[in-house]
Amino acid sequence: MPIAPKIFNPHRKNNTAKVSVKQTWGNGRGGRPWRRLRIAILERDNYLCQCDDCTRLGLIKVANEVDHIIPLFKGGTDDETNLRAINSECHKKKTAKESRTKTKKKEGVG
Repeated sequence: MPIAPKIFNPHRKNNTAKVSVKQTWGNGRGGRPWRRLRIAILERDNYLCQCDDCTRLGLIKVANEVDHIIPLFKGGTDDETNLRAINSECHKKKTAKESRTKTKKKEGVG
């Protein structure tokens, strides 16, 4: 009598077809603590952009991101006093400006 081929069983303990992958979601920027902090900052700032330009010029823009006032690469932290609500366009400009100064410092040191 012929023998039936082995059938894949996803519940079998020694199933080698499944690769163990560490789930990284839930920690870091995408994790629950960051999401809660982000919402708290946006609510604290009434979902209004708090960037230097908007504050100085009195512009009212809806904020949809959270920005580190002192960037992490310069020693900033995730403390609420170092975070502010910011519009995505303003955030892109600020990040680009910080990237340029970071690159210039690296070039000047070497």
